[in-house]
Amino acid sequence: MIRYPITPLNYSQHLKLKYNYHTDISNNLIDLVFNGNVDDAIIKEKQVNQDLLNLKNYHSMDWDNYFKFGGFPSVMHDTNHRNAFKKLYYSVETVVTKDLGTMNNLTANTQTNALRLMKFLAEKYPGDISQNALANKIKTSAGTVSTIMDLLEKTHLIFHIEPYAGANARAKKSWQYYFATPSIMHAINTKFGFSSINLTEYEGILLETLVGSNLVNLKNSEQFFEFSIFYDTHKVKKQKVDFIIKKDFDEVIPIEVGYGNKDDNQIKDAIRRYKSPHGIVISDTTKTIEKVDNVIFVPIKIFSLM
Repeated sequence: MIRYPITPLNYSQHLKLKYNYHTDISNNLIDLVFNGNVDDAIIKEKQVNQDLLNLKNYHSMDWDNYFKFGGFPSVMHDTNHRNAFKKLYYSVETVVTKDLGTMNNLTANTQTNALRLMKFLAEKYPGDISQNALANKIKTSAGTVSTIMDLLEKTHLIFHIEPYAGANARAKKSWQYYFATPSIMHAINTKFGFSSINLTEYEGILLETLVGSNLVNLKNSEQFFEFSIFYDTHKVKKQKVDFIIKKDFDEVIPIEVGYGNKDDNQIKDAIRRYKSPHGIVISDTTKTIEKVDNVIFVPIKIFSLM
């Protein structure tokens, strides 16, 4: 039996299905990320922006709706956000209460713990956290948490990223967990109420989740080469970048995700630390692709087309 992973829609696929609009900018963005070549991506970016201005029935809020309520064909045409988040949440609930049980004969109590675990993950930063800490939080065993996390990954509701470190250090450090799309995280928080994280921080977490999701889906693509995704283990929190990617024996590429005004101090520090040829800053305030020395700035909307 051959298994094909069915991943959430990136924005290119969303535009194709919803508006029958096709762009091949993805290949140019891949070249930008891994090789630092921006010229072709800039040309395609201008074309895409012009096309969307003239695209029939395309609304200026389409990307914002995709960001918080999209990623799945079932909610693509919903104009009512309440209906969209309900569909997304009940899809998640169905996977946990029905699909997980058929995969591993989970008890009703374990399924309840799975929902509680997802609620807890939805209201926090995607930082590294031990399975013992998660077990204490939802008052169950570390073994149960391990089983739940493994099954949630197999159903593609969440994914994990390991630390950029040697084999021994990687075995000791915790993993970082992310939801498959920002819309799943947003649906859970909308259902149960938002945590104490302020709006700016919350939007930043959603952006980081979207970037991580795009990278993981690209890695799992049948048409693409193999590469690895890590999180930064630097001791100084303010100097950490969000993601580190590495292809084969090539140099690492640091990626920083920012919501609001974002300077280049973190990415420059990471470029120096890892001796990288270039680094990427992805933010919601960057208007167009721009390369300044060895730092490449990319708008989040354009990156989501990759």
